[in-house]
Amino acid sequence: MKLSFVTVFAAAAARELDADNAEARLELIKGHFETLKSLTPADGSNFAARFDSRMTKLFDLASSSFTGVNCKSTNILEETAELEDSRVFTEDNACKLNGQVNSALSSWARNFACQGRGKTYRQIIRRARKVQAFYASRLGC
Repeated sequence: MKLSFVTVFAAAAARELDADNAEARLELIKGHFETLKSLTPADGSNFAARFDSRMTKLFDLASSSFTGVNCKSTNILEETAELEDSRVFTEDNACKLNGQVNSALSSWARNFACQGRGKTYRQIIRRARKVQAFYASRLGC
């Protein structure tokens, strides 16, 4: 019985620690997005501007939906919880980095996108997947 209480309190403490560094985590994801932008070839079209605009809107939605707490338990059920995002980002392969930025942003949204109209975390995940597909189809990933 004592062990189960300790486990519950440890899990709650871990969630609170995650909430403390959520803004730093989002800034890290934005930094890797900047790297991805720099890896995007300039081809004379407005692809890079459209990609930047779409991702900027996603990051704005993510920032506005952050309340300072971890709301993963209210967003998704524990049985359907996905694995944590990749901790290592590829710095030289644009196709891999595209998927890693999408995965990290989706994970962040599942954990911290608590505020907004409707299920904001699902909106962020869906839009991020569309932007990932847009980038992959354009670069032939």
